Amino acid sequence: MVDAEKAERTLTEHGVDYALSLEPFASTSLMRAGEHTGLFVYVSTAQHRACREMLERSGLTDTVGLDEALLMENTDGA
Repeated sequence: MVDAEKAERTLTEHGVDYALSLEPFASTSLMRAGEHTGLFVYVSTAQHRACREMLERSGLTDTVGLDEALLMENTDGA
């Protein structure tokens, strides 16, 4: 849970509204294939890119990018 604490600390220090959720995900990696539980961090679409870069600068590089088309469609910042 070190990564969870680091993500929470980083986002809180930058005043980001976020939600954390432990959720199952499937991995097809040869080394760790199967279902695992991971920490998912939810932020507004409008803040996604900045938050992703912020987390990556903090050493949390296992992030997921949003489809650019989705970012363009969502103009209300939700």
